[in-house]
Amino acid sequence: MSTPQRRNRSTGAGLEDEFKQVRDTLSSAPLAADAQIHCGRVRGESAWPDGDEETLGNDWRSATGAGFGYRGAMDTQTVDRRVGWNLKKAVVFGSGTLLLVGTWCFLFVMIAVMTEGWVVPWDCFCAPERPPLGTWARTVNDFFEVPPGAILPGVVFIVASASMFVVGTARTTNRALLPWAFAATNVIYFLVDSFFVMGAHQLPDLWLPQPRPPLDAGYHRTWPAIVVTIALLIVVLVVQSRVATRRKRSVG
Repeated sequence: MSTPQRRNRSTGAGLEDEFKQVRDTLSSAPLAADAQIHCGRVRGESAWPDGDEETLGNDWRSATGAGFGYRGAMDTQTVDRRVGWNLKKAVVFGSGTLLLVGTWCFLFVMIAVMTEGWVVPWDCFCAPERPPLGTWARTVNDFFEVPPGAILPGVVFIVASASMFVVGTARTTNRALLPWAFAATNVIYFLVDSFFVMGAHQLPDLWLPQPRPPLDAGYHRTWPAIVVTIALLIVVLVVQSRVATRRKRSVG
């Protein structure tokens, strides 16, 4: 065999090997019909005649061009779908965050009202009817009667809940439904606390001597409601912390 013939066959074999490498690379994504036809032509002709290197090169360029063009179109469609889905998740997250902020504001007012009702039992009483100055009951009553004590319990709860929400937003892999989960726990707390506090407010009548005096105020009447409220607030924060800190949790 002459030297030019050996050179031609060597060049043809090199192009065929390079084409097979590109074909294997494109095999991970569907090829266009034209690319599949060209691949079939190459697979069906294992022995190339002398002087067909140009034909092989053209087929190689045509097949790879069609394959990459199809793959580029598929990538564009995938990006469009992802952008649309991310926009939907952003809307869900934003609306849920607004709802969550609304529940925080409501609970802040609710806790402030309960603080005035349960922790400041002598709020509506004149000074002579209150415990003497210096006693623990008078000190606690006077501290929570005015700011900052009047808003302190609500601020502590909101700050703790908001901090866990921020942590959860940073840790979760899919955070679209996270604010909805936090808002749901706040709403459930409001419903449960409203039910149990009404019962807790009546509990002292079971063991206190009857009948009660007209001016019957003090922590001996409000401590069951205080305990129930604090316990439920702790439960809410524990549940929210589990939602927020569970590693790589997907919530939506």
